Amino acid sequence: MNVLVLYLSITVIGYFIGAFLTRKGIALKGMSIMQTVAIIALVFLMGSRIGADRSIVKSLDSIGLAAFVMTLFILAGSVLSVFLTRKLLGFDKRGNLVKLAGPGKEPRERFTSEIDTKNLPEVRAVTDTELSSIGDSFAAQKHVRVGNNASYHADSSDALVNAELDCASAHMAADVAAANPVTSCAPSPEADDSTGMDHTMTICIAVSVSAGSLAGYFIIPEGFAEISGNLIVAGLSLLLLFVGMDIGVEGTIAANFKRAGWRVIVFPFVIMIGTYIGAAAASLVLPVTMKDALCVGSGFGWYTLAPAMLAEYSMEISAMSFMHNVMRELIGILLMPLVAAKVGYIETISLPGSSSMDVCLPIVERVTKSDIAVYSFLSGAVLSASTPIMVSFMMGL
Repeated sequence: MNVLVLYLSITVIGYFIGAFLTRKGIALKGMSIMQTVAIIALVFLMGSRIGADRSIVKSLDSIGLAAFVMTLFILAGSVLSVFLTRKLLGFDKRGNLVKLAGPGKEPRERFTSEIDTKNLPEVRAVTDTELSSIGDSFAAQKHVRVGNNASYHADSSDALVNAELDCASAHMAADVAAANPVTSCAPSPEADDSTGMDHTMTICIAVSVSAGSLAGYFIIPEGFAEISGNLIVAGLSLLLLFVGMDIGVEGTIAANFKRAGWRVIVFPFVIMIGTYIGAAAASLVLPVTMKDALCVGSGFGWYTLAPAMLAEYSMEISAMSFMHNVMRELIGILLMPLVAAKVGYIETISLPGSSSMDVCLPIVERVTKSDIAVYSFLSGAVLSASTPIMVSFMMGL
């Protein structure tokens, strides 16, 4: 609980710093690069901690495969559940709430749009005859009445008429473009995601985890696992400060939460349901009972608390729980960029479970956007608070 309060406080402090700098017009340069470097260093540290823990390495050949299969089922169940819920609640792929036209119909208006398309004037093509008429009208207005029957003779040169025609044409083009944005050739953000995907972050994370694990096993002393926890907390504190500053600079989180309303709190409970569905499905193909599978899934990624609680229930299930929760965090980190690009932003928070509020929070923010980081923190907090309750409940079934 103390760590949770620490992480939340640091994120809030970062938010106010980012909001203050934005109001003062101070640009934050290079923060994205620093955040990426810090994430890679943190993931390397996590991998080295796992490699230095000989108990994890020794258990790989016995229960590692079962834990791996369990993890794949749980990740699939969690992502699918969030995906269906996101569609049902009216969120688009990027986590923006949309207003539905009705059952079975397409979304008709995004909450994030500031254009009222219903009140736009009808736009039609201008014929050559009408354009010529406009030119004649401008030419006829060379003589303009000013005051009481006073005449003003305008410049008789064609330059004035041509300039006025060009101005009218420019205004027409602007009106057409504003009223009919479909004619624009610029690709939408959704189209950008489908045309290609940057695998750089995924590759960096995979290499960092692998290098850290090898360094932990072959180079770093075994006792490193005991002190690495403090280093991870320090690294996370720095990263969460950056995340909070990004949210403050973005400045849209309050509006997005106001639009989403009660829907925000639904997702962590949907992740729980998806986790249990995946665990139950895995028990059908693994040599474990459904109760044991549900006990393993109840850790929700918390690989320190859940295995300790399950030790009094079964040492084998405790070891499987430990392996599964470690794998859920690591595999979740590797899959986040892919899920964000191909499935949806909100779905990324379902992958790591409880660690979406700490270790994986900066990565969620990096591969999606600042607003999703708040969803991630809330989801991780709810899942962490639910872990001791659900583990105890499942053991007592």
